[in-house]
Amino acid sequence: MSTSEKDWIKANSDGSVAEDRFGFGALIRDSSGNCLKALSSRVIVSSMGILELKWIVAGARLCVSHNAVKVWSESDSTTAIT
Repeated sequence: MSTSEKDWIKANSDGSVAEDRFGFGALIRDSSGNCLKALSSRVIVSSMGILELKWIVAGARLCVSHNAVKVWSESDSTTAIT
């Protein structure tokens, strides 16, 4: 692994809905796949679209709190990415 690859942080986030309960989780990993920080939360939202954006923002905040400069973020929400 090159030095430049070691500088990257990968952020993953996802949300879930069960009946009227909404929640999301986010985590960041180093280039070796080790978990650096993680969080989960139950939230009150008006739509799935809002939930999708909340989980992406949560992942971004974890990166900022870790002083990450090079971030690779993934989401399964085409709507939120667009």
